[in-house]
Order: sequence, then C-alpha cells, then structure tokens
Amino acid sequence: MSAPGSVKPALDVWGPPPPGFPIMRALKQALDPSGILNPGRFVGGI
Repeated sequence: MSAPGSVKPALDVWGPPPPGFPIMRALKQALDPSGILNPGRFVGGI
C-alpha cells in the first residue's frame, strides 16, 4: 500500500494463479466478453 507508484505495476499482489485459474479465466470471459470490467486487476491479470 505504501510502495511508490512506479513500483506498484511490477508487484503481483495476488500471488501465483491457483490450480482453478483456467476456469476463472473462462468465467470472466463468459461474464465480461468485452473485457471492460476491471481489466487486469485480478489474479493472473484477469
């Protein structure tokens, strides 16, 4: 939270994607096909 703005994009705050990540990605694609809802803000950049 207190990292400089220039450092924050390089940090992966969610950690590595979980084993169910392909399902999460597919669900995101199904519910947000245009990718307009918080793009890149969740685990693995979804």
